[in-house]
Amino acid sequence: MYMLFKNPTNPMKKLIYLSVLPLIAICSLAFVKQKEVLVYKANQVISKQKNLQKNRFLTSDSLLGKTTSGSIIELISYKFPHNTIIEVNGEKLALQLSPEVIKKLKVGDDVSFKISGYLTNLKTYNKNNNLIKEQNEKIYTVENVFDEKGKALWIRPTYAFLYEKNQVRFANSKIEKITKNANQEIERILLNDGEFKIDLNLADLKLTNNSFNVGDRVTARFIGERQTSPKYYITNKMITIYNESNNTSLINNNLYSKFYSEDGKQIQKTLAIETKPILLDHQEVALDFNLINKAIPNNKTKTLVIDAGHGGQDDATKSMFTGKTEKYLNLRVALILKDEAEKRGIKVIMTREKDEFITLKDRVQFQKGADAFISIHHNSMPMNKKTNQPESMKGFRGFEVFISDNSLIKESKVLGEKVLNALQSLESFPVRDSLINKNVYVVREAIIPSILIEFPNLAYKEGNDFISDEKNLMKACKLILDGFEKSVL
Repeated sequence: MYMLFKNPTNPMKKLIYLSVLPLIAICSLAFVKQKEVLVYKANQVISKQKNLQKNRFLTSDSLLGKTTSGSIIELISYKFPHNTIIEVNGEKLALQLSPEVIKKLKVGDDVSFKISGYLTNLKTYNKNNNLIKEQNEKIYTVENVFDEKGKALWIRPTYAFLYEKNQVRFANSKIEKITKNANQEIERILLNDGEFKIDLNLADLKLTNNSFNVGDRVTARFIGERQTSPKYYITNKMITIYNESNNTSLINNNLYSKFYSEDGKQIQKTLAIETKPILLDHQEVALDFNLINKAIPNNKTKTLVIDAGHGGQDDATKSMFTGKTEKYLNLRVALILKDEAEKRGIKVIMTREKDEFITLKDRVQFQKGADAFISIHHNSMPMNKKTNQPESMKGFRGFEVFISDNSLIKESKVLGEKVLNALQSLESFPVRDSLINKNVYVVREAIIPSILIEFPNLAYKEGNDFISDEKNLMKACKLILDGFEKSVL
């Protein structure tokens, strides 16, 4: 009895401490939701990991948000849900890596990577909504991958929003501004994640809700967005906005039932992956559906009409630096674009594949039944015969994308914006930062989404130097196809 009231000795303190630790650990595990989806929003990583360090024994919790290293023991042929097995201090981890990274790796390579989250309790359904597979093992997602020398093999890019399999867009962001009318109905909500802004026009919905405030973190789901500047989007087709701070939602009942069933599952006709998002440390965690879209592609063959401008007796302009005519340069690019498109499984229709004259009216006829039309040209400016210089030195020297104001302006604008956005990743040559509306016959009279692309200006030496390197043309063509594919999802 006396011992109960006496201060414990040092050995006694240690014994009590050691006996309590396991009890605390067991209690903590009771609160871990192990069969949920834990996927953090990816942020771009720009620093290189120069030294690989030994890791302590890893548990699921210690991995999240940490950079670790290991050795590849298996590369798997199928892409989803995982394609790589890496051993870290005797523990095997299943990873979902980008296909471009997989091409650079082999069994035995040592790599470091930052874990962004993991997927578990994955359920695969067929088009009849019947469960065909259930997978409980954890599949880790990463933000970056470095080789053993610290060279970056892949850095996850940042996105304004991601896609669900039913093509609904979703974005995790913060409310920057709320605009209400005299009746206290919400007219607009402006989201800002620190890099991208999304302007949601809700005026037609006549919603009144005081549970949303500036600074709240939300998840917005929507369709029909328009990009008005490189990092600014606007839409009047919001589907839902979920406020994680108070578990309240705004719902557009007119659209919700078209994309989701009553129990919240996505309505779709193709293979689906179901996961359940959860809240973690007061931040909403959402599955990166980009992985799913890449793993389960749309099997419908896309058809692209490629038009090499001019031809035959119509030389158009000529480069004073190389002597090559525009008709020849247009065809050169068009053939490269054709080869790259066919590698991707895109069906290609060419308006011409040799030096021949095709009327503008006939070029439009090639569009029938296709998904999109892209006309290839090279920009130029009138030359001063005395100085052998352009008449105006103020002309734009880089890539430009033209559309025309016709009955398909909305569809053509989507195509043009996707292609223009893709081209803007070119670091070696300027790209105009907005579409140009021009009265050009082949896009004005178009019967499908159509654009005209002007390659670098032939009146300037740097433009000629750029197009003289076939590697530059191939890179540009791949970016153009990236934009085309995104526009016809």
